[in-house]
Amino acid sequence: MQNEKIHPQSHAQKTLSCYLNNFLKEKTRVQNGTAIEPLHRMRVASRRLRAALKAFQAIGLLPAKETLDWSRRISLVGRALGEARELDIQLRFLFSIKRQLKNKHLIVGINELAEILQERRAIAQKKILDVLDQFKTINFQSNLSKAESLNKPLEIKRRDVIIKKLSNFLHCEDHVYKPKKTKLLHHTRIAAKKLRYVLEIFKSSYGKKINPAITAARRIQDVLGDLHELDVWLEYFPKLKKKGGQSKNLKRAVFYLEKTCTALRAKTYKDFIKEWECLKEKNTWEHLKKII
Repeated sequence: MQNEKIHPQSHAQKTLSCYLNNFLKEKTRVQNGTAIEPLHRMRVASRRLRAALKAFQAIGLLPAKETLDWSRRISLVGRALGEARELDIQLRFLFSIKRQLKNKHLIVGINELAEILQERRAIAQKKILDVLDQFKTINFQSNLSKAESLNKPLEIKRRDVIIKKLSNFLHCEDHVYKPKKTKLLHHTRIAAKKLRYVLEIFKSSYGKKINPAITAARRIQDVLGDLHELDVWLEYFPKLKKKGGQSKNLKRAVFYLEKTCTALRAKTYKDFIKEWECLKEKNTWEHLKKII
């Protein structure tokens, strides 16, 4: 083990305080709703914070009742941010497609679709304002358990937490090769994200030797994130088609976008499989088990 001189309680306090600060410092800019990156950073910070709460509770440094309450409060904000983030990504995708087009009818149709999404984004922004107004800050320090006599058990518990996240992730291989199982592939992304976060949380105990595993989990998370964004679109198009009162330009745009997203999705899935098999060949996950 590396850096075992770092006191577990101090590490937990430092990590939680850092994540909470990253979460709160974006609050004003998110409330203003003027840029999409502050919202993205706040959402990521909320996920990291929840992951850290659960990890430190699992090794005995935080009380279960308070941890559950904090996680629920942060989760409410995270869900509101997630709805808005999804729409931000969709709008950014639309505008990137629009820049490549020369067909005036398609451009008009994409503008009409963008207006629909922007209306939904305005509603999502109101939800964000409501949950942030109700959010109360958290004080971790007074709740952290004294762990001077728990160093050996903590070492074992810490490894157990990582192994559990790794096992959950590797169990996803049962549906990795099923391209149509969109929800299960999204679950794989979530499992990769949770593994990555817990590795980052406990990195100070293992040092740089776990960096390859962190990078690998991030790569799987990213490519499956791209896949999920396309799946969200492909799930939305049939619903959009059923709505009445659509212009011919909007219908043209939906048909074009559906075809485009289908092709992109096929390519992205192939990229994912290539990444997955590459990591298997390198024995990335077996090596992680040996070094923790």
